[in-house]
Amino acid sequence: MDIRSEGRRYPRIPVLLDAPSDPEPVRVARVVDGDTVALAGGERIRLYGIDAPEKEQARGAEATQALESLVSVAPGSTVLLRRYGMDGYGRTLGGLTLEGREGEDYLNHEMIRRGWAWAYSKPHDRVKPPRAYINDQLAARLEHRGLWQDLFPQNPADFRAERRNRSAAAPKPARKRRRHRAKKPDRSGSDSE
Repeated sequence: MDIRSEGRRYPRIPVLLDAPSDPEPVRVARVVDGDTVALAGGERIRLYGIDAPEKEQARGAEATQALESLVSVAPGSTVLLRRYGMDGYGRTLGGLTLEGREGEDYLNHEMIRRGWAWAYSKPHDRVKPPRAYINDQLAARLEHRGLWQDLFPQNPADFRAERRNRSAAAPKPARKRRRHRAKKPDRSGSDSE
């Protein structure tokens, strides 16, 4: 929820740890979208340092399928999770690696390598992707991999901003006005004349 004061909206600010946690094995229940998974216990993990298209956005379904194929979501898929903190929506920011794979945050990085996510960077939020993410995003773009097959793919942050602006500009439904009825005259025939 945004914090509102006197009509102003304040952004949701992530809370980052000073250093990522040690990897811990977790079970993936399902892939929510191209940059979020749900764990068996219900906890949602937002992949740290990447931003994939939204489900309703062009290439969003394909980005979700790409992450599903990487996680190999079979009942109870196990991955290693490194926690970086919490985002402004209460999701854990994390890096996921398949057991037996080399490299930190393999799944996060692989989504960028394959061209299904942007390297997510918000300096005011202290979210800075590794330099390798930025380099691999450029390589994916030059080689037209994933969402970079489109000439001008829309950044998910821009898509979300447009969606917010459309909903804010939409006319609010008119409130129904209650009609006050005049009292009907008493016609019971009991005149006192």
